[in-house]
Amino acid sequence: MHRGRRHLGLRTYVLFSLLESPKNGIQIAYDLVRLLGWRPSPGSLYPLLMSLEREGLIERTEDGKLRLTPHGIDYMSSIPFAINVKSILFMMEVLVDRLAKRIDSEGLNEEEKKKLSEIAQKILSMINSS
Repeated sequence: MHRGRRHLGLRTYVLFSLLESPKNGIQIAYDLVRLLGWRPSPGSLYPLLMSLEREGLIERTEDGKLRLTPHGIDYMSSIPFAINVKSILFMMEVLVDRLAKRIDSEGLNEEEKKKLSEIAQKILSMINSS
């Protein structure tokens, strides 16, 4: 049972890695090291990637990288990303770092600024009410 939970976790983190952009297996493995602190063996990662592809959650791009399909995006939006506050905060930190890099390179339009401000207000409200 422990192995199954770990596999489910690996599955979720692999899909989480692909939320940002298409990646090859090595890039996904590097993301997993950053997210989890360990790298799965190729014997764990590549069969999982093939399974996710067969399920229609990911697909290959023209250059051979993997990306989420619309079905994969729907799947990710329907599951919780984390079990406890500590892991949620960790993932939020990773997302904020990625967002900062995107903002540095692409900037924000007014709609994006408004949405980011709304999210920040929700977070501040949660902090103040706890």
